[in-house]
Amino acid sequence: MNLNFSASTIEARYVVFGGALILVAVNLFKIGLFLGLLAVSVPLAWQWVLLRWSKTNTLLSFAQSEDAAEYSRSQLITIALCMSVAVLVAPVFVFFGEAFNDFFGALANGDMLTYFILRAGVVEELLKFSAVFIVVKYLAPHSVVRPADGIVLGCAAALGFAVYENFFHNLFLLDAQGGLQAFLLGTFIRVPIHALYGAIWGAAFGISRFLPSPQRYVVLCTGLASSMFVHGLWDTMAQSKTLFVFALMLLLYASLWYGCFKLWSRVNAIELVRGANHE
Repeated sequence: MNLNFSASTIEARYVVFGGALILVAVNLFKIGLFLGLLAVSVPLAWQWVLLRWSKTNTLLSFAQSEDAAEYSRSQLITIALCMSVAVLVAPVFVFFGEAFNDFFGALANGDMLTYFILRAGVVEELLKFSAVFIVVKYLAPHSVVRPADGIVLGCAAALGFAVYENFFHNLFLLDAQGGLQAFLLGTFIRVPIHALYGAIWGAAFGISRFLPSPQRYVVLCTGLASSMFVHGLWDTMAQSKTLFVFALMLLLYASLWYGCFKLWSRVNAIELVRGANHE
């Protein structure tokens, strides 16, 4: 396993980490230390939970290998890079979403599901995917050594986006009526569900890295389209205040967690032939 990187790549990492820290610090100053720390700590806590779970599985068959420690360190660095790049590219995509909001509305022609698939699903999932693509392509080109790594990195980029989103979302409602409930819902539902969206296309991305063309693009596009649809569906349902739709949302949320566990189990069980990576 080749995990050696050039000096320019390492320097680029420092730029990425430094830029992300500066952006986070600016937002901490804007909304206050307490709210800012909550904005950062909640996604990090979920990242820790998912990492603990995934490491138990990812390194299980790798535990006796000489590459296990090196792989573990490399994966941690790549996860940090994915989160940091997602924080950095988030403002660009948020601006893009705002700028094309009317265009998306015109395309949807009154259909709420279509609007949220375009406005939330396409924009945000492409944001997260672009972060992983930048990291794997330029900053850590040998980081995907097994298909399951795609899920880990997809979740990391999604939680990096959640850090940025938290600065401008329910945290501002803490002082308003119902703000605490909104924050708790964000902590236990909105933030982790971003990671679940990322797991869908992350699995497809991880698998696609070991497939020849054109199969790789079919698999990757299918994963991205699926996560975009589910994301748009969730945001559409969230506009309703009825008890029935709320129950459906809870069912969808539970199904996504179950699907993520099953998806991880299936992808992690894929056995690779040496030299099968087509990158």
